[in-house]
Order: sequence, then structure tokens, then C-alpha cells
Amino acid sequence: MRVTKTLVSRITATSLFALVLLPLAATTADAAAPKATAPKVRALGVDALVQRSVSEIDAWAVWLKANNATGFVGEVGWPSDDPRWNTLADAWFKRANAAGVGVTTWVSGEWAAGQQLGGYVRESLADKSVNTARSNAVLAESHFAKSSAPRGVNMTGPEMGSAANQPTSTFSNQNVGVLDQAYHYDSAASYQYLASRGVRTVRMPFRWERVQRTPFGPLDADEMGRLKTAVHAARGAGLQVILDLHNFGSYYLADASGRGIRRTIGSPELPIPAFTDVWAKIANYFAGDDAVYAFGLMNEPVDLKARGKTAPARVWEQASQQAVNVIRATGDTRTIMVAGYQWSGITNWALHHPTSWIKDPANSFQYEAHQYFDARRSGVYRSYDVELAAVAAS
Repeated sequence: MRVTKTLVSRITATSLFALVLLPLAATTADAAAPKATAPKVRALGVDALVQRSVSEIDAWAVWLKANNATGFVGEVGWPSDDPRWNTLADAWFKRANAAGVGVTTWVSGEWAAGQQLGGYVRESLADKSVNTARSNAVLAESHFAKSSAPRGVNMTGPEMGSAANQPTSTFSNQNVGVLDQAYHYDSAASYQYLASRGVRTVRMPFRWERVQRTPFGPLDADEMGRLKTAVHAARGAGLQVILDLHNFGSYYLADASGRGIRRTIGSPELPIPAFTDVWAKIANYFAGDDAVYAFGLMNEPVDLKARGKTAPARVWEQASQQAVNVIRATGDTRTIMVAGYQWSGITNWALHHPTSWIKDPANSFQYEAHQYFDARRSGVYRSYDVELAAVAAS
């Protein structure tokens, strides 16, 4: 998610807690018991927002079929402040079901209450874990059993307090933030609540700089321990976990002053072997651990640099193929999610990737796309009427 994640990465725990005390409109009405039925939605309309959204996932499904590939929508999210968003999402999920693609919605978690797209949240500081389903989450639930493909949520927290694609940042491999102030791992009780709602899959984002404090260096034992504890808490609740390296195709490497400089995969400072190194080590760390269902190679690779005559999208294709190779070289055969270039946007997927590029000896990978319904496809929503007018005028 482009804009929201960038903004949230700068929010401290204190300001997040302040947001928790100011939930989105209609939050109280959205709270539901585990057996609540899906919110009522209007019959499929033909407005421009609905038309555009379903046509985009339909086009991606055509690309997948033409390339004999399977797909996964790692992020899709919408607000709960207007029932028309749920109507649109209902139409969209029907297309996703028909295409047989997996879906994890953005976003849920103990720190998600202040986010515009928050689904499963805790609404009060007095609450220790996620305990509320807003209407967008309840709508998604109505589709969980309608497909055998993975269905679930993104759990925000381990990736927070970082940066997306800003050139520089106070965040870096030398300044990864303080646990439970800058970033957070959810409790076992939150995963148990998700399971009680029918969630089957959790996409768990984490940051490269935290798990490997120096490119090519050892994995950080403390951070990997926290990540493993969270993974096992989710698995203990009956959920399957997708580990998502949430770095936007880059690594914030500290300069002499300690300032984080964004170094992109394929650059001299962060060559492709640095990317394959971390994945070889993660695969070995979780070897034989069935708590991890899949590896998500990279969240939303964006703004990579060309390497000579090799275009940025081709750089990403080379890097992702090499990462698949090193994971398979460890003997690991679990599913690998391979993101599309430039925010993983579903809209321009075929433009960046005319054909399938991954060759997997285990034949166990899926292409990962992201989709948001606002006019700018940014994940930051204005009112439905404003977004509708903007799309209709485009």
C-alpha cells in the first residue's frame, strides 16, 4: 500500500494509541459477535468505481490464465464508513472467487484501529488484543468459505516504524526502532480471535533491516525469535502464515552519520546476492517448520534502478528468480509469493510483466498483486462520491 504505509511508518506508538481513542465513524455499530452475518450490500451497480475495479481483477485473471500461472492478491482494502464500499468489495470478491486467487485484506491488528482501512481491531487501550470486526472485515468473511484459495488478513505491526521509498530516513539498519514503541508483534489472543471469525490465513509483514542488521550478515537472533514466536502463535490458533518481507525493493543502509539511505536491490550497495542471501538464511531458519505456509519475497518492489540496459522491472524479475533458486537449493518446497514490479499494482501488471518469468523446480509459486479501489489506487480513500466522480471523469 503506497501512501498509508508511508505515513503510518512515521507514527509513534504514542500517536497510534491516540488514534485508537478516535476510531473511525460507525465503529461501534460495526462491532460484531463471532457469528455475525455479513453486512447487507446493494445489488451490483454499474458505477464507474465498480466497473473499473472488477475489470482490473478480471484482466489480471486473464493474464494468469494465459501464462498458466496462479495468483494471490496480497493486499486489498477499503473503508468501513460507507456501505457502498462494501457493495463494491462484494462484487470484487465474486471475481476473485471465480478466478481462484488467494486474498489477504489490508489491514488488521492491535495497532490498526486508527487506520482508515482497519478491519479486525481493538478499539480501546483497555483491550489487550483484537476483539472487534468492522463492517469491511465482516464483508470479507462472507467470502472466506466461497473459495479454497487462501483467505485472510494482513496483520500490521512488525513492519511499522520504518520507511517505504523515501530517499532517506531516520530509520536504518542501525536504528530499527524500539519494540512496542515503533513496531509491535500481536498477541496469541488476537490470532485466536481471528480464527474464531473464520480467518484462515495471515500475511505477516516484517522488515529486512530488523532481521538482518547488515547485508550478508547473520540473522538477528532476537528479532527472528520474536518473529518465530508470532508465527507459532498464529499457527497455534489454526492459521497459516505468509511471511512478507515488507521492504519495497530496498534496504535502508546507514551512512557515516547514521542516516538511512535507501539502497535498492540490484544497486552496487545492495546487489542481488544480498537479497538472495537473506532468503536463503530465512528458509534455513524455518526449515521443517510447518507454521510457515509461504514466503512472500518482497512487498511492492518499486523505483528500482536500471542495470545498464536492463530495465527496472527486468532487474526485479532477475532478483525474484534468483531468490526462488536459492530457497529451492535449501530443499524448501513451500509456496513462494512473487510480487509484481511497481507497487505490485494489478492495474499495470501486464505492462511491467508481459509474460510469466518465474521458473520454479518445485512448481509451488504464485504471483502476488495488490489492488485498492480509490481513484488514485493509493489506498488512501476520500468519500465514495469524490472517488466515484474522479474515476468517472478520467
